[in-house]
Amino acid sequence: MKGGDVTIVAGGWSVRNVAIDRLCGQVIAVNEAAFHLPKPPAIVVSMDRLWTEHRWEWLTIRAGEAWLRRSAVQNLDVARARAEGWLHVFDCDNTQDVFARCLQR
Repeated sequence: MKGGDVTIVAGGWSVRNVAIDRLCGQVIAVNEAAFHLPKPPAIVVSMDRLWTEHRWEWLTIRAGEAWLRRSAVQNLDVARARAEGWLHVFDCDNTQDVFARCLQR
């Protein structure tokens, strides 16, 4: 993805009105934006434990990748999802750059 366009989409139900074909490059959606986009984004990101727990079933059947904060998955069994390769758990502090490196592939 190095050097390519990235579009980050955030928001709630109103994101249903986004013209998905007008979004450039890799589409990353945050929380509810991922759920309400007309088609699933390439990457879903959440740092919210309650959102993650309430959308876990949806996350397990959707296509694409998910990047979830470690504290957001603390009450979930994520071993299978991680083994399947679509779930990436990250720590959120100023010393981590794992997510940024993912976008550079």
